[in-house]
Amino acid sequence: ILLLTMQILSGLIINKFGALRDDAEKTKEDLSTYCIMCGENIEVIERKTGESFMYHCGHVHCLWDYMMLIGFLAKKPQLEHTGIESYVYEKITKNDHKWLPYFAFAEKGEEESDKIIIKQLEVISETLSEVKEQMSSILQPVSYTHLTLPTKAQVEISVVAVS
Repeated sequence: ILLLTMQILSGLIINKFGALRDDAEKTKEDLSTYCIMCGENIEVIERKTGESFMYHCGHVHCLWDYMMLIGFLAKKPQLEHTGIESYVYEKITKNDHKWLPYFAFAEKGEEESDKIIIKQLEVISETLSEVKEQMSSILQPVSYTHLTLPTKAQVEISVVAVS
């Protein structure tokens, strides 16, 4: 009975490690054929963009760039965020991943792609409007009523005195 129990346990352990190995191989295959950021496969990326899959994953959608952005935003005081940084930080804190990139053109009709692009442009426009409002409130005209400017005679006197 002890031998039978040991055989069953070792069989379960071997099966579990086999399943873990299969999962690891599937993950490795997915990472080599799909962009982790936009979810597009290698054929679509190379056909639609004309760039290599490795370039796309390493430069266009580099995972580490996004990780560094998240870390940067977490450490930077919220009052110092720019408009776009505030938008991304808000999305991150709400666990909303819509700020992450995705290809609007991939495997979708042109009409649907156009709608997505228009929506993205609207979001950018809203963000720019918010930034413009913030900038206009910061850069309100400064009042110079307390300053007295020198008269022409005073300027001429100071020029003569210097020479």
